[in-house]
Amino acid sequence: MNIKAENYQIEPLIETIKKTTINAGDYIASNLNPDFYKFKFDKNLKKEVKAKADAYLEGKILPQLMDTGISILSEEAGYTEGTKNLDLMFIVDPLDGTFNFLKGSGPSVISVALWQRNIPIFGAIYDINKKHLIFGGKKYGAFINNKEIQISHCNRLSEAVLFTGFPVRFDFNKGNDKFWSFCQEFAKVRMVGSAAASLANVAMGYADAYFEENIMIWDIAAGLAIVEGAGGVIEFEENQDKYSLDVMAANKKIMKQMRIL
Repeated sequence: MNIKAENYQIEPLIETIKKTTINAGDYIASNLNPDFYKFKFDKNLKKEVKAKADAYLEGKILPQLMDTGISILSEEAGYTEGTKNLDLMFIVDPLDGTFNFLKGSGPSVISVALWQRNIPIFGAIYDINKKHLIFGGKKYGAFINNKEIQISHCNRLSEAVLFTGFPVRFDFNKGNDKFWSFCQEFAKVRMVGSAAASLANVAMGYADAYFEENIMIWDIAAGLAIVEGAGGVIEFEENQDKYSLDVMAANKKIMKQMRIL
């Protein structure tokens, strides 16, 4: 049985997350390795695009996190048990927006989070293209490059911008009516190809809400923590598929309206 982490020093873990995320971002930005852009595409896999860059970045991130003794869940490597018997876990997506990265179009980010059981504690997202570090948590506020950020104050769905996405193998025949009836309540709908970047946009106030079904936990773990740090509200529930969640994030007024759609 894991030991509760109330009395464990969280701040050093937060600094490790920030340092590790920046180091990984600097690494990929300063290494124009052609191997990064090698990939395999198979729409029948859970992750339809697997790029060499994912593995390279994970190789930079995981050893630094393992030194803490905390358990790790990573998109590529899966679950790694920590040496310390705590109910804490790092959740890592070494490259969210892989296809954007390969095509040079849209955001691609590195995402590292710390959760305690099913509660987001802290997250950091590094935007590879803009070289921005966005980080935060409910108890720590939210920042971009040390400048504080806040969610938007939009209070009507009819004026709100929704960021969303389709999960891999989205069944348009089954999900089309429900999805579009939800989306049409918003003023604008945007899809940027990265759940982590979408949540970062909510935290920064560039988007007013985020909604996605059947999204993997490593895609949204850091972003949910940051949205809470920026004053937002998050809701998520587990699906039958392991590590898959249905997720919503917004300010309180928008969230209240989203719940009844």
